[in-house]
Amino acid sequence: MCAQEETLVPAAGASQLGKRIIGALSGLVFLGGFLAAPQALAHAKLIRSRPKAFEAFAQAPAHVELWFNERLEDEFNAIEVREETGRRVEKGAAQVNPLDRTNLLVALERLAPGSYIIQWRALSLDGHPARGRLVFTVK
Repeated sequence: MCAQEETLVPAAGASQLGKRIIGALSGLVFLGGFLAAPQALAHAKLIRSRPKAFEAFAQAPAHVELWFNERLEDEFNAIEVREETGRRVEKGAAQVNPLDRTNLLVALERLAPGSYIIQWRALSLDGHPARGRLVFTVK
């Protein structure tokens, strides 16, 4: 008995087809990286404040409240309020409101007439920091 071995040699056309399929799949994977939804790199954005920017008060506010479009971390947030001379007038550190985690607030000393600058820094839960400033006046 004679055993015969068969050797499979791909035809030239099959080899070309395989290369084309691999090339097409590679191209799809490459394009898929561009077509995928981009990762959100949002920052907490100030959407409302009390006092409002450039607001003028006959009676001084007792506190500053800021609201953001995202929930905030408990730490690494700040609100500084300075009078025209640069002296800080907030009482204590800014706190995230436990009932509304988009709300950051700080109490103020009794304010004399004049202009005040609010400088804030907020850290959203996704780890992105944001900062800004507002001005208000007490008459």
